[in-house]
Amino acid sequence: MITTFLIVRLCFSYHLFEKMQNLLLYWLYIPIITNKIDGKACAFLDIAKRLDTWQSWKGGIILVWNKIYKWTLIICLTSFAGIASFLGYDMYQSITNLNETYSPSSSSETSSATVSGNEADEATETSAESDPLVEFSEKKVAESDNKASLNPFGDPFTIEDLTDEIVLEYLNFMSHQKVHAADKWGFYQITPERITYLLKALEEKEFNHESLYREILTKWKNNDFSQAVSDHNRIWAIQNGNVGKATRLLTEEEEQKILDKYKN
Repeated sequence: MITTFLIVRLCFSYHLFEKMQNLLLYWLYIPIITNKIDGKACAFLDIAKRLDTWQSWKGGIILVWNKIYKWTLIICLTSFAGIASFLGYDMYQSITNLNETYSPSSSSETSSATVSGNEADEATETSAESDPLVEFSEKKVAESDNKASLNPFGDPFTIEDLTDEIVLEYLNFMSHQKVHAADKWGFYQITPERITYLLKALEEKEFNHESLYREILTKWKNNDFSQAVSDHNRIWAIQNGNVGKATRLLTEEEEQKILDKYKN
């Protein structure tokens, strides 16, 4: 009997001990589980905060970008309108100037500038009325009181006085000796003295189209006029010519008639 009681007591004690152990483990695990849940909740909250912050930044960036895009578009359109207006006005002015320059009573070939000096201008206009193709230097030399001061073209210019406009005019009128065009106005005979004078000017001064001048003068110095049509038209284009484009070289007979009429 006593033995049976001890066995029951022992079993009951073991069962109670197991229950107490489970209860103890339960209370021990609750904080651990709670911490894990809290940690995950905090992590989710942190992610939500980050997403909310990113949405705020994203909205700000989009707003700033829209403003930048809007102002950039306005500036570009305004600039384009300004440039278009300027180009339109410049084109209108150019057409107006050309219409004034090429009136029926005026000469048929343009030059971007004339040789400075009232005497040179008057001589040019007078000779142009009597004959469209004249040797400009003849009258200028004849009317000068100090012939020693004149350059080979009959003008009182030193090399320092030469400009691109003057050199362009000299070359243009010299080329008229070699080329045929529907309209030609005035010429300078091509001579070694004049070629040397202009080449010397290229050595002593800088010009905007120096390489073109040197190319043409070097060919002419070597008696090469095979490209005279192209030479004339390149000079003529720089002078903004629209009438008097050269179409071919003169024949020897045509050139000789000019030289026989205008000999220095």
